Amino acid sequence: MESKLLRLIFDYSKNGKLVDKAYLEKLIDLVVDSKGISKYVQNSEIVSNATEETMDGILLAEYRPNRKLIRIYSEAMERMLEEHDRYQVLFNGIEQIFYKNVFITQIILHELEHANQRKIIEKDDTLESKILKTSITNIDIDLVSTLLNEGFTLDQILYYIRREQTLREEHYLLLPDERLAEIRSHQEIARTLEPIKEYTPNLIEFEKTNILENMLRGYFYNEGVITSPTLEYMKIRKNIDKLKEHEWYDENDQECLKKAKATFSLKKRITYGLPIDTSEFSSLSSSLLLSKKYQC
Repeated sequence: MESKLLRLIFDYSKNGKLVDKAYLEKLIDLVVDSKGISKYVQNSEIVSNATEETMDGILLAEYRPNRKLIRIYSEAMERMLEEHDRYQVLFNGIEQIFYKNVFITQIILHELEHANQRKIIEKDDTLESKILKTSITNIDIDLVSTLLNEGFTLDQILYYIRREQTLREEHYLLLPDERLAEIRSHQEIARTLEPIKEYTPNLIEFEKTNILENMLRGYFYNEGVITSPTLEYMKIRKNIDKLKEHEWYDENDQECLKKAKATFSLKKRITYGLPIDTSEFSSLSSSLLLSKKYQC
């Protein structure tokens, strides 16, 4: 997929063209075909603007699993690009147009990754699929029908849906599906740009910083220990029984950290939001703060 994606980005950027409707349509088709997720993405819409905002601010694009739809808000994209002008100083002349096109591309890749996550949950029996199941709630027609058949009233179902939405909003930084969608999409961008790194060295470094930034998302220092986002989220959702299914989990924080370090590499732990120690957190945070993005 990366070679075709690179060609799409390169052809637009080298000619000084910014992402347009044709680009977005090609991008969606390319990713859906390459990842085999046509079952989960069957429609796309490009509309002028959103009527709401998210916890991160402006709503730029969204994946609606119940409609199998990717929706993109063009005016919001344009506004966000203007607000990110401060990063332009990090890039040489040729990189600046690449940056703008990559910025939009990553947002779409993020939403398409949410569709891919549904495939992972259905098809795989991996650490990733198990973690994703804790944060993805299929609030769709099938769920409503199932709950109705089980005797729940419509008011009870609406209460459940609102509760789930509130929980996600209040703990957005911890959400495994959102963390992974950001990480995976930035990783795809970095891999895509690798063959032209001599032309876009600063942009690749910028993307690697974005990857690390999102891997550290949700980790916090609390009373001498580093709380891990996935464990914290699962505890908030009262999914302790799900945690106990993993051999690396222990109710004692220090034992859990010890087992996680013995089982997974540091990279895998920060990818999936699993325990890290204070020295690891300090080292990673220092690398992040010393990056050009954070010096800007």
